[in-house]
Parts: sequence; structure tokens; C-alpha cells
Amino acid sequence: MLSDQHYELRCRECPFTHGIPDRYSDAVLDYSVDPRAVKIVCRFGGRFTVTLKMKDFFTIALVPAEGVHQYLAGIADNINPIHKHLMTHHDALFLNIKQKPTETHHEFSKEPKGRTFVRYQRGGGIDIVGDINVGKAEIPGVS
Repeated sequence: MLSDQHYELRCRECPFTHGIPDRYSDAVLDYSVDPRAVKIVCRFGGRFTVTLKMKDFFTIALVPAEGVHQYLAGIADNINPIHKHLMTHHDALFLNIKQKPTETHHEFSKEPKGRTFVRYQRGGGIDIVGDINVGKAEIPGVS
């Protein structure tokens, strides 16, 4: 699906930006963006929803397409470059994960929120806290 616009995530701490599609849909994936929450939403087969919220670290703007760019629709394709960038700013970074049978919600933050999260440290340390179904989550460095 071609679009004449896309979203640009803008780091609150430096000039880094990351482009994401404004929307995408096919037989398997329905991808959208909630700009107020700075959140990517992916619904797979109408049965399973995965989200990634980044409001603590990024602002978001709808920008016109310039030239030919391919932006990847999905949590897995976007969480890794975003995580890598956030680790340049934060020695401790938290990926909070809330799960239900048909949903997994991810949220990056500076402090843990809730009882299930992943703590990252710059030296490569990864601590998984709580009962997280890793098979239904996107965890940089783990899944």
C-alpha cells in the first residue's frame, strides 16, 4: 500500500528520527499508528494485537513522502532500531510488557511500570522480570 505520507518519530533528546508507515493492511496484518500515544498497533489475522508505545522518548509528526522510501510495518522491524538508539542515551532502559491471551503491549520507559518488564543495561545486561511469554513478545536481544 503506497501512501503520500508517513510518520516520523523524533527523539526528545537528540536530532535522531525514525520513519514508520502511517498505515498498512494485508490479509495477515493490520498496522496503524496512534499519534496521541506515540504507539504502533499491529493486529494479526484479526485475532492477536501487539503494540509498542514510545511516548516517553519520542514525539511524532505526520510528514509528506519525499522520494522513494520503504518503511517497515510491524513491531519487530521497528523495535530493534528504536531500542538501539535509546540505549545510546540510557544506561538503564525498561521495556514494560503487559500480556493477555490475545494481546501483548510493549512500552519503553525510564523506570519499570508494573510487574512484568525487561531491564537493559549498556554493558549488555538483560534482566527479564515477571512472567512474560517471550514467544508472544518482541524483546530486543532475546526474541
